[in-house]
Order: sequence, then C-alpha cells, then structure tokens
Amino acid sequence: MTAAPRRIAVFTSHPIQYQAPLFRELASRPGLDVTVFFGSRHGVEQAFDPGFGASFRWDVPLLEGYRHVFLENRAPRPDVSSFRGVRVPEIRRHWRPGAFDAALVLGWQTLGHLQAMRAAWSAGIPLVIRGESNLAMRPDSSAKARLRAALWVPLRTRIYRKVFSRAAAFLTIGSRNAEYYRHFGVPERRMYRAPYCVENERFALPAPRRSEARARVRGALGVGEGTVVFTSAAKLVAKKRPFDLLEAFAALAAAERDVHLVYLGDGPERGAVEERVRRAELTGRVTVSGFVNQAEIPDWYAASDALVLPSDTMETWGLVVNEAMAAGLPVIVSDAAGCAPDLVREGENGFTFSCGDVSALADRMARLAELLPEERESMGSRSRQIVSGFTVAHVADALLRALDDVLHSTEVS
Repeated sequence: MTAAPRRIAVFTSHPIQYQAPLFRELASRPGLDVTVFFGSRHGVEQAFDPGFGASFRWDVPLLEGYRHVFLENRAPRPDVSSFRGVRVPEIRRHWRPGAFDAALVLGWQTLGHLQAMRAAWSAGIPLVIRGESNLAMRPDSSAKARLRAALWVPLRTRIYRKVFSRAAAFLTIGSRNAEYYRHFGVPERRMYRAPYCVENERFALPAPRRSEARARVRGALGVGEGTVVFTSAAKLVAKKRPFDLLEAFAALAAAERDVHLVYLGDGPERGAVEERVRRAELTGRVTVSGFVNQAEIPDWYAASDALVLPSDTMETWGLVVNEAMAAGLPVIVSDAAGCAPDLVREGENGFTFSCGDVSALADRMARLAELLPEERESMGSRSRQIVSGFTVAHVADALLRALDDVLHSTEVS
C-alpha cells in the first residue's frame, strides 16, 4: 500500500520571487502535499514599495505550480516590511489539529509569522523554521544603541532560546545563520543545511541570447566591449552603502581606467546618488537605471563584467550575489554581507573587503579591471561552479530530511 503524502503547511508574509521556485519544487516532490499560506498579496498586485521607490508588481510567475491560500491581513496599516504590518489571526482556523503533518515558517519578521508559529504549537503540528538572521550587528555607538544592547539583547536571548527550543527543526541558509542558531542553543541535530538560493537557470542565459543582451544593453549604456562594467544590483538604501561604491569608482575613473558603473535599482537615496555623480563629473560614466523588473535583470547581468555588493551587516545574505554568480560574473562583496563566507572564494571567483573601507573596495575593483577578459570569464565560470551547490533542489532535499527525522521521531514517541 502506498503511504499517504505528508501534508505540509508553509507560511510566508507575501509572494516573493525568490521563494516561488522553492514552492514549485516542493509541490513537484512525490509524497508531499504542500499548501502555502500568504499574509499579504504584496508583489502580485500593483502597489508602491518604499524600498524601491516605485509602484510595481513582479513580472515573473509567483503563484503558478503550487497550492496557495491568501489569508486576510487584518493589520490596521498593512505593510510587509513592518512587524505589525502583517496580522493573520484566521491562520488558527486553517492550522487546526490533524490538518497538517508539519509546518514550515519562513522567518519571524512579522506578527503573522509569530501567529503561524503559535498556531502550529496549539495544533500540535511539528514546526520547521527557516530564517536568514545572523549575529552581526550594525556598528552604532549612540546612547540609544547602548541602552538597547543593555536591555533588549539579554531579553532577546532568553526569548529566542525559549522559542527555538519549541521548534522541531531549522533549515540553515549558510554558515553565519547556523552560527546564529547555535548561539541560541539549537543543537546540531536539529539543523539542516538548506542553502539560500535563486532559480539559477533563469540567470544563466544561453550563449546566443547572452551575447545579444550584452550588445543591446551596452549599446543603451553607450559603452564599448572594452569597457569594464561594474554593477550594483540593489535598492538605493543606506544599508547597501551606495556612496562607498561611488567613491571607490571615482578613484578608478580618476586613474583613467575604461570603466562604467551601473546602479541597477531605485530607492530613497537615488536623488543623492545622482547629485554626487553630477558633482564628481561622472555623469557619462555612471548609470542609475531606476526600477528594473525581474524579467529584465538577466540581460543587465549579461552586459556586466562584475557585481559589487558593499552592504553593511544589515545585509543578512545578499541573493543578488547568487544571481550574478549564476549569470557567470565575478563578485566583489563586503565582508559584512551574510553570504560572503559561503559564496566568495578569494581570488577564485571574486574578492571580499572590509565593509566601509573605500580604499580596499577601490583596490578590488581595480584588480578586476586589470584582468584580461578571458581571466574575468574564468572567474565567472568558477562562480557558476560554486553557486551550482545552492539550488532549490538542495533546499527541498534538506526539508525532506528534516521531515523524515521529525515525523519518524513523532511516530516513535
């Protein structure tokens, strides 16, 4: 007799372009019956996003290939970027005793996530957690920060230890994330490596299309094939440190290198970035694209020679690094970004530098600019090799291993 499929409930705040491929992969796995619950329709309906500084909806399929349910968001001020902006009390009606064999909650950044966790515990459903937090904190010597460290951090430690002790398993996205769970008392036996990933094949354009896209986008930028194009694919917000990148690039431009910088994105710092570009007389050498939707991003990577991510510790991972590596680019990544120890092999597929050290960033950019095109291509090929171990299939495998252990333990007990 064939065993009944395992009924898995998943909760996440809203449809996210990086999560949809995982949901489709899980739905395709034999023996799994997956239902994804969303706390908001943000991303699938036209809406203003303050981080992007634009009104948009994603142009890639976010809801195809898996069963999903939109819960009513009863937050007084709905906002997926705010803790109180997602509130879904009705989840307890769906996650009732006997309805599911296990639950996966993706993070804990909103009230809705905590409501999902409580619903699982109340219904006796084993809970698996996958978040992206790490122990790094943004340097801040203000009185408010010191008070927070003195009062909140010890309290957080007690709360998190208690909450995490009630979870059946954790899917870890990388080495710093695993270190985070260890810090709060999670034993190794309850952690399963589920590397943070993107849909690699979507960014790995076939050679003819890549060549066409490279020529077309570079033509629009007004640069020739010999120009080395550095790209920052990020919201123009403080934690991404766009001004560090501009200062480092200005040093390369002053040295009369044939280079161009692309800010692929939009955000609240756009005006300030463009003003500094004008003041530095770099208008012809720096492009601020504005908001670019998902379907177009692979073409911009094809036109680039390297990705630069200068972010501070608020960048708990940096999935644009996965994207660029899948597209075959070398990468330059701040050591504060969560992905740095897992994705960057120094001198093989790129370089790291100390966050905020503009001279070091300029040095790494200069080293890439000095390479022959075939040497940068070789580094890009190494990027593809490394990121091939970061796929949705790996995450699905990790979840299945966790479910085998958790449900077997439940059945035995």
